[in-house]
Amino acid sequence: MVDLITLAETLGVDVGEAPTVHEEHCLNRRFRQRACTICQDVCPVHAIRVDLGSTYGLNPPRVTLDANACARCGLCLHACPAGAFTHPGLPEFQRRLHRAAAHLAPTPLELTCPVRPEGETTAPVGARLQTGRCLAALSLADLIDLVRPRQHDLWLDDRGCAECPLGAVHDDIAHTVEQANALLEAWGHPARVRLSTVGARHAVPPHDGAGDGASEGTQRVVPVYDAQQPPLSRRELITFLRDAAARAALTAAQDLVPSLPEASTLSPQQRLKYHLPYHRRHLTAALQRLGAPAQETIDLRDLPWTVVQVSEACSACQLCARFCPTAAIRYHTIEEEGTERFLLTFVPPDCVDCGICALACPEDAIAYMNVIYTEWLVTREEALLHQGNLVPCEDCGQPTAEADPPVCYTCKPRRARAQSLTKDLRDSL
Repeated sequence: MVDLITLAETLGVDVGEAPTVHEEHCLNRRFRQRACTICQDVCPVHAIRVDLGSTYGLNPPRVTLDANACARCGLCLHACPAGAFTHPGLPEFQRRLHRAAAHLAPTPLELTCPVRPEGETTAPVGARLQTGRCLAALSLADLIDLVRPRQHDLWLDDRGCAECPLGAVHDDIAHTVEQANALLEAWGHPARVRLSTVGARHAVPPHDGAGDGASEGTQRVVPVYDAQQPPLSRRELITFLRDAAARAALTAAQDLVPSLPEASTLSPQQRLKYHLPYHRRHLTAALQRLGAPAQETIDLRDLPWTVVQVSEACSACQLCARFCPTAAIRYHTIEEEGTERFLLTFVPPDCVDCGICALACPEDAIAYMNVIYTEWLVTREEALLHQGNLVPCEDCGQPTAEADPPVCYTCKPRRARAQSLTKDLRDSL
């Protein structure tokens, strides 16, 4: 285990507070069989421990964070699909970073962590901006918002990752960069995110004299700015903040606060609250700020969404909607000409690709697709997944999907067991 104080001195960062764990948002609390360990797996100093609990529910799943071991890298804040980690300083960190980067938008820029505070760089940039945190703290939404106002590539100086005590997060940084570039390409944005150790040959060359005409691979010294102390004079700051457009540009997240359905119709044992994580709201808002997408469809296999499909085997049990942590899947009932019907709908931007709906479905009626209409990722309208008539279950009378025979998901296995016992008795006679 890495000693936090030594690590903080090495990185030159303020120790500050550790993230707060909200166990009620953990996917394992939502649905034990999910057995999610993402936060534990990505933590570079093994400060997070996931206990999946006992099989029969005597001990609930637990997530604990050792504040003394936590390196404050910020990766868990956006790595957890359900947003089980928060930090009170995150919004201010984002505001300062985005404000400083927006001020430097005309200049080809490289972001750096406290490990490399010097102004020497090999990237074709005109300035370096020290974020004040590990580059792993930059979420997918952060990268998109940081690139959006730029015409030049945004560089991340990862040259120090190999020797850094937190170097294990480099793969996660690279993966977030790949995701950001896939989305920037789909939206037709001219700039990309580049890692200083790779991809320089693909960089968009600076134009209009930006970056002093330097080429990749040339060691140069460029100005270094501190993102937590924006490079603005008092007059520049006042002018900058008066500009409404600039104010919108530097906002880290004009985050959507969606209306989530109430769970009041559920029993106390099943009553689960819905929660749309901050980083997902930020991502949807960041894509909306990019404007209209250039591609009609996008492949989701390496992106944090999926497309849910529901087959005719659906029994209207509602379990997919009940266990969905973000209410991306919703269950409705309507009356049509004296017939009660059910509707399953889907809000694509709110899906965090957790996989719980398929695990919870007793009919194996749920499957996933990897391709989606790109505009669906920024449109929070409910798309129809499945619909059908509701009829009383032959055995218990509870509403279930019309079928032959109409038996609900709880009575179906009982009927199957009874039929099996009957057959065994007949065979034994």
